[in-house]
Amino acid sequence: MIFANQEERNSALALGVFLVILSGLRLFLAGRLELSPDEAYYLAWSRQPAWGYFDHPPLLAWLIHLSAGLLGESELAVRLPAILLGAATSWLLFQNALTLSASPRQALWIAVLGSATPILSVGSLISTPETALAFGWSWTLFFALRLRADRRSAWVGLGLALGLCVLSKNTGFLAVLGLLLYAAASRTGREALLSPHSVLAGAVALGLLVPHLAWNAMHRGGSLTFQAHHAFADASFAPLHFVQFIGGQLGVLGPVAAVALALFLATGFSRRVATTRPQIFLCWCLAAPLVLLCAGLSLFHKVEANWPAAAWTAALPAVPWMISGGRWFVRRRGLWTALAVGIAGLFSVLIHLQALMPFLPISPDRDATARLRGWWELAREAADDADALGAALAAEGYATTSALSYYTGHSVRYLPAPGRRSQYDLWDEELPPRSRPPRLLVLQPASDTLRPPAVCQGAAERFLLLKDGPEAPWRARQYRFWACLGIPPQGEPP
Repeated sequence: MIFANQEERNSALALGVFLVILSGLRLFLAGRLELSPDEAYYLAWSRQPAWGYFDHPPLLAWLIHLSAGLLGESELAVRLPAILLGAATSWLLFQNALTLSASPRQALWIAVLGSATPILSVGSLISTPETALAFGWSWTLFFALRLRADRRSAWVGLGLALGLCVLSKNTGFLAVLGLLLYAAASRTGREALLSPHSVLAGAVALGLLVPHLAWNAMHRGGSLTFQAHHAFADASFAPLHFVQFIGGQLGVLGPVAAVALALFLATGFSRRVATTRPQIFLCWCLAAPLVLLCAGLSLFHKVEANWPAAAWTAALPAVPWMISGGRWFVRRRGLWTALAVGIAGLFSVLIHLQALMPFLPISPDRDATARLRGWWELAREAADDADALGAALAAEGYATTSALSYYTGHSVRYLPAPGRRSQYDLWDEELPPRSRPPRLLVLQPASDTLRPPAVCQGAAERFLLLKDGPEAPWRARQYRFWACLGIPPQGEPP
């Protein structure tokens, strides 16, 4: 890495030390927090590498496959890709801020702020598709800022970055849309993206994406169909979700950083910016589509707070420009920076402590960190009951099936949840019909309507194991334990 002066080298060294220490803390936490059901689900994907999966593109599963191959199927192995990608994303925030003419000190603080915000901090510990998407998005900005007609390596890098965005999550297509918007609204963008070398970027991106798109085509649209249905099906106007989305962004970014980023989105699209500071306008073009999509969807659906994470990695490097004379000359910038980092960092510390050793008086159904607790106890309770009944273990829904499979260490029969297909359904369709065990213990979420599992229809004996006593693990009280005995074989009438 080449730096222009000693100040840049010193800032880079300081950031490197910071990221090494931070990554060490994340490694410590990664091995001590239970996997969330979604992480266990991605681990199940990783055991069968493919060019696509029902819910999402394949990049995260590939990374977990590599990590688990080195470290075994531990919590640390599942989360190592997130930790490494999180550190790399923070480094790219620093590099991109430098390219946008921020001082080395400002660029350092932008990287620290990004690392401190809960939206990126939690994403750098818990493996989700957003983690890989944020890295790919930052990489896209990194190469897009370096596009020149005589620099083929930047075009190849841009193609790789765009391909990785789409292989991370389907919203990665919005990075392509952002570049097209940049070309349509900026002369500099048109000159860059209409260069003959842009064919290189397109060829590299297509080379990565064609197998994935082919997989989707062979599986009735795959994740493209699922995500479109998830986003737009059963939509009804619900402005309260929009209020929750705004509140969520204030929480996962910290209020100071959230206001700064919102002001950038509100002011970074003018003709003057596009003409005089096209690189700043490029940041806006890469950030705005995803944020606006999430905000628009929140008028009709609940939108998870981490969905816009990748967009903020494009907006953050432009903040020094905005507050240092680009839009306003903010006095006491050091104080505002310290407040932004301090508040965001405090929120992140509280979230991580709550996950590790809960201390806030929040009920589990309202505590987002509760998804990282209780699965080992549930698995032990279910396995003991199944052994006592001489029954095989089954669960409704991908989440419970994945968590129980991981923490029991045994195969758990998947049963479809009402209204929610998953990758398990695709695997079941590709395999010959399995024999039906005569005895099953089925875990069913207690939040669902009380109904016997369909697989238990015709069982000679069917009853519930009560788990409402104080001695039962709290996670077990969230499920119904259906004991189904004397189940007729597959295809035999009850």
